[in-house]
Amino acid sequence: MGYGEKAGPIGEWREPWLIQRLNKPWEDARDLGARIFAFGCGFRDGGLSKEAMDLLQEIFTFDYMGSAEFEFGEIPRTLQSMVISLADLSTSNFEIDMGDVTFEKWEERHFKRPVKGVKKPVYLLAKTDHHAPATKFIRSLISQEQYRRFKEAPMFRTALLEPKDSKEGWSKRVQGWLDLSNKLFFFTNKDMFEKTCSLFLGKETKAV
Repeated sequence: MGYGEKAGPIGEWREPWLIQRLNKPWEDARDLGARIFAFGCGFRDGGLSKEAMDLLQEIFTFDYMGSAEFEFGEIPRTLQSMVISLADLSTSNFEIDMGDVTFEKWEERHFKRPVKGVKKPVYLLAKTDHHAPATKFIRSLISQEQYRRFKEAPMFRTALLEPKDSKEGWSKRVQGWLDLSNKLFFFTNKDMFEKTCSLFLGKETKAV
């Protein structure tokens, strides 16, 4: 979709390429000013209105991606497509066994080795017929090799790992993702997921 194109209904599943990382909401009011750094030299706040940005930042904040493809209205077009397709949206969740997550030798300096049998949930808000391919796609992100497929790294695999030092919280800020290619959200943060569902679906959604 080009910069001048308008949003339309969510289409058929396609290979993901643009994955916007979503951070936990800022905990300190002084950090709210940092939102201006979420987008670079594109549209202010990525093209989102002030009202929309104020609403969304209570649920999540946008991580800086460093590429123009995320900054010239693609995010508001994605959200508009989801609104247009509300009747087709549904939720699901599944678990990832941490023993299946790729763990590189260099990561031992910063992260605890993942333990097989320890499972972490993933929550999905997507077009109903996209849940199966989306789940398969998200599961593929636990492999380091998969990161070469995207414009910018989703950092999903790193977000699943536990840092050895609690002060190194940089890996735990990202707890949600917005697939701009397929117009869907997925989260490892249950609260962010439930609040996003409430916003889009207009009703309280409790993840199991």
